[in-house]
Amino acid sequence: MKKEEWINKYGRIGGWFQILCFSSIPIFGFWYMVVMAVRKKTPQEKRSYAVAFLIFRILVLLLAVTLLYGLYQTGLNFLDGILQYAGMES
Repeated sequence: MKKEEWINKYGRIGGWFQILCFSSIPIFGFWYMVVMAVRKKTPQEKRSYAVAFLIFRILVLLLAVTLLYGLYQTGLNFLDGILQYAGMES
């Protein structure tokens, strides 16, 4: 394999590897993907990946908040029932 072919093939893999590594960093990765999604110089396939990544993360966040709110409400009702049973609530 020629040197140019090798660099072209593995350089692309390195670029995708960099995206995967940066996107794994909690706060920095989110903002990195936002920048990639809105930047004009980003190649179309990487921009599409960034948009899909952001949609996925936002959906996971909404699901987590909904689940935590449901567990919070269930826990409050359960605690209220225990306090009523024990006669500690007026």
